Amino acid sequence: MRLVIVALAFGVLIFFASNAALGLEPPPQGPGIGRLSLLMLATLQALTGVIAIGGTACCIERRWGTIIGCATASVAVSAVTIVAAMHLASKFPLHLSPDGAALLLAIARFAGAGLLVRHAYDAFRYA
Repeated sequence: MRLVIVALAFGVLIFFASNAALGLEPPPQGPGIGRLSLLMLATLQALTGVIAIGGTACCIERRWGTIIGCATASVAVSAVTIVAAMHLASKFPLHLSPDGAALLLAIARFAGAGLLVRHAYDAFRYA
């Protein structure tokens, strides 16, 4: 059940970050900051997925085949999530100001990092 909640939280974060990235399309804050934020969120989602799917036993016991399979699945899910979120963001825009979009991207990055740390802490604490 915890895995479903983490996946849903990352999906919502990536949707809002996609809307913010589309709001920053004419880049007032540097080239591609919205897309870099989406890449960071996708990386955080993939790392969390590796920990969630593979579990800590694979990492501790160094079962590389299982870890590579989990990493491949996590990266594929992250890519599909980004594509779906960008499609939904173009269909249902939030109409944010550039400052609001930058703030939303910052909040999404910190929330994604917090989700990763919290899930990793819970996973390795009981290992």
